Amino acid sequence: MTRRLATLAMLGRLYDRKLSLCAADLAALQDQASGLEAQRAELDRRRHEETAVEMTEAMHYTARFLLTLRKERDRLTAEKDGVEKAVEAKREDVLEAWRDLRCNAQLRETILARILEDNQRREQSEADERGTVDHARARSVNRRSALLG
Repeated sequence: MTRRLATLAMLGRLYDRKLSLCAADLAALQDQASGLEAQRAELDRRRHEETAVEMTEAMHYTARFLLTLRKERDRLTAEKDGVEKAVEAKREDVLEAWRDLRCNAQLRETILARILEDNQRREQSEADERGTVDHARARSVNRRSALLG
């Protein structure tokens, strides 16, 4: 049983490490998605501020500027969609690692409970055996004293 517990302890450390790594990767991906969203919001802010120009000379440049902003926003949106898919996949990895860690912990608890049960049963059996031996000795002493007395 101790080899089994040692193996489970090692697996527990591996599962914990896997969970930590997956969680760190997930956090990095979520930060990346937040950064892309912030860039997209900044483009929207620039579009509203910089297209408020009403000078006729700037109108020609404004159309080109809006086209460039739209292309950049579309690129950021596509990149963010890709990152969101990676975030979902990494969430699944984190959940799987957590389930593995939890199953390992439950199995370890089950084995420890079984060991405790076996130890208690063995102690009870030894106590019963000692009681039986003590009782037999006491009867033997009582018989001898009755025969001698």
